[in-house]
Amino acid sequence: MSAATFTISIEAPPEQVFPFVGDLLQHPDWATDQMKMEAISSGSTSVGSQYRSTTNFMRMTILAELHVVEYQPPTRFAFTVNDRTGQYTNEFVLRSQPGRTLVERSISNQNTGFISKILTIILMPILILPESKKALQQLKTRVEQA
Repeated sequence: MSAATFTISIEAPPEQVFPFVGDLLQHPDWATDQMKMEAISSGSTSVGSQYRSTTNFMRMTILAELHVVEYQPPTRFAFTVNDRTGQYTNEFVLRSQPGRTLVERSISNQNTGFISKILTIILMPILILPESKKALQQLKTRVEQA
């Protein structure tokens, strides 16, 4: 398993940041790629909630199934993503600081196959790192403008 972690400081309390992070229906608003998200489960978000996303990434359409695995407002949120490239876990930790929130996002590759590991080593620095940093910057802008 390989992982990458990204952080950003947002000028808002965790209670204001968490709705953008802890609601997967809000993720298309700050994603770097064109994305559609739909809830499969009914009711409010909780552990076990299921979603489906469609993302246009580098001229490819990627369909994914997402499952909430941790939901602790306003400090922790995590979900798994299963798509044709494998399984990944996205975890968000929000830490309150004076006048702001430090948001830490970790993306873990749950795939153990050799090819998956090689692709992760190649794609992580070229695509995943820059796009994840850009997405957090867009999250910051979106929250601070709300």
